[in-house]
Amino acid sequence: KKIVWMRDRIGADRIMFGSDMAGVEVSLSLKEWVDHFRYIPEWAKQLGYRVSDGELGLILGGNCRRVYRLPDPE
Repeated sequence: KKIVWMRDRIGADRIMFGSDMAGVEVSLSLKEWVDHFRYIPEWAKQLGYRVSDGELGLILGGNCRRVYRLPDPE
């Protein structure tokens, strides 16, 4: 719900996935967190919302590549 709330107010092109857990042991690895984020479109649908794969792509890396002018991964 919070992702949809933010998207509706500022746009998916202004949201970036991030982590402040570098070097800290937690219950999930960074890869596992990202894997969970990939389920957001399905979870949103179950709650009556819609998050497109394109919006999720922006949040999970597209925006970061644009802002920091990083090359697209091949």
